Amino acid sequence: MENPYAPPKEIDDVVVSNKDETQQNVLSREGNLIVCPDNATWPDRCAVCNAPVSGPKLTRRFFWHPSWIYLLFLVSWLIYLIVALIVRKKGTVHISVCEEHRKRRTAGILIASLGTALSLILLIAGAVMSDSNGAVAGAMVLLGIVGIILCLVLGLVMAKTVAPMKIVDGILWVRAGKAFTDSI
Repeated sequence: MENPYAPPKEIDDVVVSNKDETQQNVLSREGNLIVCPDNATWPDRCAVCNAPVSGPKLTRRFFWHPSWIYLLFLVSWLIYLIVALIVRKKGTVHISVCEEHRKRRTAGILIASLGTALSLILLIAGAVMSDSNGAVAGAMVLLGIVGIILCLVLGLVMAKTVAPMKIVDGILWVRAGKAFTDSI
């Protein structure tokens, strides 16, 4: 008896292709989102303000999971983490960013990293000197906590160029700048 699931023994003039190269760079619009295949190369226009760009592309790698998984965080952060890592989807896009938004992104990354590090040092210094001067140490700890939160939020907002809204079967729904989205 032959195995019905075995691959065919002969293939005559059949070309099998998993990816249609002509569809690789196709962008479409669905509401206020850009829809594109995984590993798509976007046009040479800023993904934020739609200004013409000539320069290197920025590769953005995304990880996405359904938003209902955040509810698992209420049960346990460890359960959330495990489930999120199992069900997450990955995608990549290659975008262009104008010089102004590239500088803004770099500034955001610096604020998030250096500002958070300095605020953490302030927090630790306040905790260490809590025995000698309680009021100053308390203020340093409070400033350190507020600094960490502010630097992370401000840095992430400034560094954001595009963001994934959904990834399904190698298709990405991405939020980009309004001017760029309107041009699609």
